[in-house]
Amino acid sequence: MITSISMRVSGMSKSDYEKWNRKYQKNEKLLQRREPSSVISQYIPAVTTNKRALDIACGSGRNTLCLASMGYMVDAVDIALQPLQKLKEFANDDKIYDNINIYMADLDSFEIPDTTYSVVVMANYLDRDLITKTREYIEIGGYFILDTYIDDIRNEKIDSNKEYLLKEKEVASLFGDKFEIVYKSTYQNESYELYRMFKMAIVAKRIR
Repeated sequence: MITSISMRVSGMSKSDYEKWNRKYQKNEKLLQRREPSSVISQYIPAVTTNKRALDIACGSGRNTLCLASMGYMVDAVDIALQPLQKLKEFANDDKIYDNINIYMADLDSFEIPDTTYSVVVMANYLDRDLITKTREYIEIGGYFILDTYIDDIRNEKIDSNKEYLLKEKEVASLFGDKFEIVYKSTYQNESYELYRMFKMAIVAKRIR
């Protein structure tokens, strides 16, 4: 049973911590159990051997729980305490707690565990530097799943910081020449979110 959350607080930004916790306080629906990113079931195989996955900005763990149920040992990291507490609850309810390590940490300073991953997921979040850093930890044949908001004129939240919105033209170079984009699709975000926004789901496979 998961009884605690590893707190990697060194270098944690107080303003970022407060900002993300306010987000969940403002919209408690975000703490509800949700379906995982659809590309996980489409492209990621279940495993019986000791394969690892990393869920960056995991929130309440919709993708973490899915990967753990598929047999992966998942390192789940987020800066907000509320969703991590909910993830712990879900994992205990589902009896897959042995497959999940939960970390509360500032992603700007998070030290990636010294291991090799078969799958890395970054959903509803965009950190280009972190993509560059974490992609090197993926084994050949492994996958990076990016499922995040894009810069689109149809977005309702017009004051969004465009630095955190993915641009179509940068997709090809985002993962470097060691990866092949095997899937890419644009869609409208989930109905429980506050604003109607457009997102892009990308599956990149490491080929060398």
